[in-house]
Amino acid sequence: EYGLDDLLNRLTLSGYSRCGMVEGPGQFAVRGGILDVYSPAASMPIRAEFFGDELDAMGQFDLRKCPLFRWMCTLFPEDRVREVWKMYNATADSQGLACFWFADSEGRIAFDKRVKYREDGHRDKSFGGTREYRTVDGFTARPYFGAHLVKDGDEVRICESEKSAMLYTLATSKVMLATGGKNNLKDV
Repeated sequence: EYGLDDLLNRLTLSGYSRCGMVEGPGQFAVRGGILDVYSPAASMPIRAEFFGDELDAMGQFDLRKCPLFRWMCTLFPEDRVREVWKMYNATADSQGLACFWFADSEGRIAFDKRVKYREDGHRDKSFGGTREYRTVDGFTARPYFGAHLVKDGDEVRICESEKSAMLYTLATSKVMLATGGKNNLKDV
């Protein structure tokens, strides 16, 4: 039994490289208490979810568990949908919730937002949404979803929902930021 910090050290010593988002074998990524590891011996990455140093859940990292991802794949090619989810730092948890990771312009993760979607791509209003991981100590920024994709001089488009931002990018190949809720639109 190992704590999360000890596991990270062991992965590094074993030759794995730490990255923002797991893309291939030999990599690992950490966001809050979520650890994604892609073993060279596996066909897909493994996701381990920790509560403190206690392992809470573990399973294969598979976006297809998320109804929103599956729905988007009915509209656009799956490879393109995967590319946009990766670009926006969107993932799925072990229960199939869409996990939107809000990162600042430097790519630092501020917090996550988990949303339950139905098979038709609409949000399941019976589930109010949740956050598992909060802003790290000393980091008080409230970035827009997708802020890490904007460079100086870029034209900026802003909408309310993360889903709308990703759909816009899928349809136009242009970046759109999301406020993450109508209450945040007042800051625009």
